[in-house]
Amino acid sequence: MPTFSTPLPRHAAVVLIGDFLAPLTEIAASVRTLTGKGVTGHMVQVLDPAEETLPFSGRVRFVGLEKEGATVIDRAEEARAGYIRKLNDHRAGLKALAATAGWSFGLHHTDHSPQPALAALHNAITGYRR
Repeated sequence: MPTFSTPLPRHAAVVLIGDFLAPLTEIAASVRTLTGKGVTGHMVQVLDPAEETLPFSGRVRFVGLEKEGATVIDRAEEARAGYIRKLNDHRAGLKALAATAGWSFGLHHTDHSPQPALAALHNAITGYRR
């Protein structure tokens, strides 16, 4: 989650874009800090389709890009159902966190054009409703 080098002005609005795969407790602490300062916000989760479906089989080694280290799964196809369930539960937690804070939550998949996600974000920011 981001840190800001200078304090945000009261009643500022932030747009947080990322995979939000950090533990919910860490994300919630950051959102609470921001909302405690009167900041409103919007969250857009960006995921690659492979992050959502775990389309691999056999022994797979995953290497983190942010120094998390490596994880080896011996039979990825056997881990798929549990992984997808955990990811869906995590997303439900993100949505609940955003709703509790009065923030919007959106989802973008990297195999699609960003235009629908950006249009939804624009509508959330401006308060436009159909």
